[in-house]
Amino acid sequence: MNRSLWLDPAMLALSVVNKGYGELFGQLELRQSAPVGFLLVSKLVGSLFGYKDLSLTVVPFLFGIASLILFLRLSCRMLGITAAPLAFLPFAACSTAVLYSGEFKQYSGDLFFSVLLLLVAHNAIVRRLDGRSILAFVCAGLVGPWFSHTAILVAAGTGMALIVHARARERRAVVPLLMAGTVVVGHFLALYLLQMRPTASPVLFTTHAKGFAPLPVPGSGFLHWWWQTILGFISHPLGFGWWRGLPLIGMGVGAIASLFSPNRRTTGMLLLFPLVVLAAVSTAHFYPIHTGGYPTKARFVLFAAPFGFLLIAVGLDALSRRDPRPALASAILACLLAWLPFDSMIRWPRFRR
Repeated sequence: MNRSLWLDPAMLALSVVNKGYGELFGQLELRQSAPVGFLLVSKLVGSLFGYKDLSLTVVPFLFGIASLILFLRLSCRMLGITAAPLAFLPFAACSTAVLYSGEFKQYSGDLFFSVLLLLVAHNAIVRRLDGRSILAFVCAGLVGPWFSHTAILVAAGTGMALIVHARARERRAVVPLLMAGTVVVGHFLALYLLQMRPTASPVLFTTHAKGFAPLPVPGSGFLHWWWQTILGFISHPLGFGWWRGLPLIGMGVGAIASLFSPNRRTTGMLLLFPLVVLAAVSTAHFYPIHTGGYPTKARFVLFAAPFGFLLIAVGLDALSRRDPRPALASAILACLLAWLPFDSMIRWPRFRR
């Protein structure tokens, strides 16, 4: 719709417009926070084409389109051609992803680097963890944190999955993977200590205090908190709204199949380990989890949407294979999954044009 920048994007844009390139490494105006690489590239685009609402949304738009293209490839490689629509169609209709592909915020970049790291990690497993594939994973892990604060969570989870896989099947790759992980984590810690932590506004942590997961102790409401969070995750950012039954069944079956099916165990580790890392850092009060309600509330976990869609697809693919005509069953389930996110998206006033 090419609408004007609203509250948070407009406040973030003030820093890009008013500050020089070097000043973007410091604290931003109006207690805003964004990855410095995202700010630098946005500053470059604005200086070349003018600081207009449309030019400022070029970078998020490109991240959104690129994540869509990469997720199509990832779905086909992870699930096969028959089951890929179970993940790709609802992803393409995800209203939160569409929204933040047109907002001057970094969350479509979070989505892009989640898909990229998953694709690179899966490719490394297919290539039996050869040198090139490990180098590609390291490069993605080094670039990601400059554009996405959540890229390190995905890199940590997928890296752990690669190490477990290597110990089971490719022992020669364990040492190179540990060295690669040390490089990625060391780079992130340097970036965190030198740029992220000094420039972060403490108000962000108090504002989002309710998004931190409770400790698993009696009386903390641990199970209830996570149950509500999972239901909210299915509503937004995944976009299924009130129609949670089929996605919830698919996600549960997908998680079980990923853990106990030898054919899906490696894929399951790639999908589940980053979510475990997210749960751990949220419990440690490093990253908030907000879900449900409406798309803008779920922006912090938009990066986790690919894991959710793929887990649902793994579960429903496992169920459809029990049907005499699995391809037909998969196609019907894919249409059912995609319909509600698409319907809710086109009914929302921001998407009507």
